[in-house]
Amino acid sequence: MIVSFVHKFIFVKTRKVAGTSVELALAPNCGPEDIITPTVPTEAGHERACIELPRNYSALPGFERAFRWSAKAGFETPFHNLTKRRLMIYKQHMSAARIRRRLEKTKPGFWNEAFSFTIERHPYDKCLSQAAFMLSRIMPKPIPEVAAVRRIDEAIQTGEIERWSDWKNYTYNGEICVNRIIRYENIADEFKDVSRIIQLPEIHLPQAKAGARETTKRPSHEVLSERQKTAIQAAFANEFSYFQFET
Repeated sequence: MIVSFVHKFIFVKTRKVAGTSVELALAPNCGPEDIITPTVPTEAGHERACIELPRNYSALPGFERAFRWSAKAGFETPFHNLTKRRLMIYKQHMSAARIRRRLEKTKPGFWNEAFSFTIERHPYDKCLSQAAFMLSRIMPKPIPEVAAVRRIDEAIQTGEIERWSDWKNYTYNGEICVNRIIRYENIADEFKDVSRIIQLPEIHLPQAKAGARETTKRPSHEVLSERQKTAIQAAFANEFSYFQFET
């Protein structure tokens, strides 16, 4: 998540949509007082997003120093213990509504002045990517397609699948509350357009990390079973309705 007071934009970071790549592309243009949240958990390919670029996300400079130290050392525990004490004011997947409330305390009116944007992706693709990401914490990459499919089954059975939706991250009382939602399938072109709107030079998106899932030529709607697709359609009903995603 990024709040740039210099360029007057707010990037609301959703999951499994190349959000880290967008952060890495935008962050070098940010000023010293801008807010850039760290990417967690730390992993190979995330070094700049975890250690070098984040700033001003906590009210305590000591917290940020502790995070940088633990990330460099490869320790997750010190950082997570600190976050449990709520010393982190801004977090990477913070909702637009919460960002706005926080900003109103320190920068009243900035939300309305700034250009806010986020990214969304087809729920089938998103769920497969999310499942593989979660498995990558306990299995070596690339995650076999069959394993990701089984992980989705678990998420459906427990109701966890509903928490994989980012609808509430960019809506308030059911209404879209950001200025622009980039479609993941058009991310390169739409990001160039957003860069022009916020008056940044043309930026090329870096690949922050390789995908966790084993790549196949089969589209997601062929990978998932009919039962799984029905469950995902129910969990992501708002997205299917608003974006008119194919089922």
